[in-house]
Amino acid sequence: MKKSWEQIHQELSEPFSHEDVEWKIQTVSKDKSRGLAVAYVTARAIQNRLDAVVGAQNWKPVFRQWHTVTDRDGNPIPSQLCTIQIFDDERHEWLEKTDGAENTDYEPVKGGLSDAMKRAASQWGIGRYLYKLGTPWVDVEFFGKTAVIAKKEMPGLNQFHDDFVAKLKEPMPGSRSKPSQQERQRSETSSQCNAASGNGTTANGPAKPKISIADTPRYTIRKAVPHRFKSGVMTIMDIECENGDVFTVFCDKPDEALRAGTVLTNLRVIQRPGKDDPNRRFNTLESYRVASAA
Repeated sequence: MKKSWEQIHQELSEPFSHEDVEWKIQTVSKDKSRGLAVAYVTARAIQNRLDAVVGAQNWKPVFRQWHTVTDRDGNPIPSQLCTIQIFDDERHEWLEKTDGAENTDYEPVKGGLSDAMKRAASQWGIGRYLYKLGTPWVDVEFFGKTAVIAKKEMPGLNQFHDDFVAKLKEPMPGSRSKPSQQERQRSETSSQCNAASGNGTTANGPAKPKISIADTPRYTIRKAVPHRFKSGVMTIMDIECENGDVFTVFCDKPDEALRAGTVLTNLRVIQRPGKDDPNRRFNTLESYRVASAA
C-alpha cells in the first residue's frame, strides 16, 4: 500500500450511503407497538470498503470462537471473535484489530460472525460514525417473537441517516473549503424538509420524512444505583423515554454524570448474556451522549 495510514483511516471512516446501512430494533415499548431503531453497516459494505481502500489482497478476516455460555435448558450459546488484518507494506507485517459478538437468534453462527465482523470493522473506523447517530422510535411488526421495523418507516430512517451525514460533511467554522454543488443541494433539500409546517406540508407539497435530526430522542435517568456483581461494579439505571416508557439498563463504565436527573441522547443499547447469570440477557449501555447533567 502506498497510502499513508492517516489517509487509509480517513477513507475507511467515510460515511456510507443509506443503501449500505441496515436498521434493527434495539428494544420495544411496553405495548410492543414501537421500538428503538439502531443502524449498522452491512457486512458486504464493509468488505467493499476494505477492497476499495487497501485492496482485496491486503486485508483478511480471521474468526475464532470466543466463549460459550448456556441457556436455561443447558444448550450452548457460543460467541465469535473477528480479527480484521490489514497488511503494512512498509513494515512487511499484518496489523490487526479484534472485537467479538454473541451468536444471534436468527441464523446463529452466520449472525454471530457477521456481528463480530461489524464490531471489528468499527475498530478500524468503518461505520463508527453510526455510534453518533440517534436511535429514533419507529413502528414495529412481529414475526413470531421477533420485532422488526415496519416497512413504512424505512423512507424516514433513510432520510434521517442522510441528513446526519450531510451535517457531518458541513465545513467547520472558519474553514475555507466550500461544499460541492451536490452537497449544497442535499443541504437545501434537508432544510426544506425540516422547515415543514405544523400540518406536515412544505411549499413543494407534503413533507416525506417523518424523522429529522432534531427529533433525536432524549432519555432521562430516573434512578441510578451502583451494584456489585461477581464480575465487578455496574450501575443499574431506570431510563425514561420521551413517550413515558421506562426500561432498565446496565452500565459498567464509571461516569459520575450517570445519575438521577441526567438527560442522555444518542443511546446505543445492546442485549448481552449476564456474566454471573448467562441464562439471562440484559440491556447494556454501550454508548451515549450527556445532553444535560443533573
